[in-house]
Amino acid sequence: GEQSTQVLGDGALNWTHSNSLQYIEDQEAIIMSLRNQNQIIKIDHATGDIIWHLGEGGDFELANGEWFYSQHAPIWLPSGHISVYDNGTDRPSDDKWSRGVVYELDETAMTATQVWEYRTEHFTSHFGVVQPLDNGNWLVSAGGPNPVYADAIVYEVTPTEQLVWSLTTTKFDDDEYDPDFYRASRIESFYPSGYRESLR
Repeated sequence: GEQSTQVLGDGALNWTHSNSLQYIEDQEAIIMSLRNQNQIIKIDHATGDIIWHLGEGGDFELANGEWFYSQHAPIWLPSGHISVYDNGTDRPSDDKWSRGVVYELDETAMTATQVWEYRTEHFTSHFGVVQPLDNGNWLVSAGGPNPVYADAIVYEVTPTEQLVWSLTTTKFDDDEYDPDFYRASRIESFYPSGYRESLR
């Protein structure tokens, strides 16, 4: 991918902006997101060698769909799929949009096939994750809105891209900070196991 030109306050070049890491135990490998390179890399845990680069200009041919840009939180799934929150900040077009996206990877043929996406209601320049749920749906966290739209939203979406529900955070006029969230996770309950039963 192209090298980022994002300059930090102290003048340093933020050329990778690594924003997530996942260890795949059965492969003894690491998946790392390099946001400012628009790349996801797989690393051999024992040697530190890079096995492949995923993204535009990387080692995979895109068989279907579109590449991700300025991504967050790729999750390697046992099925050979990888879910990614595609912020779209560096998308090479004037039209900026964000989405949750899933690719099927063939590491032999070195092809990536987009198999699912859900475009979020608003462009979110930062933060986000796409997580599989036990019921087969996807949890799409659009946590870092652009400055124009201050609400962060989490969506539950079916495999056929139907919205099941959403939760919106709202900024009040007197709030100093936007109500961003880095990631959201589904939890069963706020109560400890057996707590509700003890109230009966």
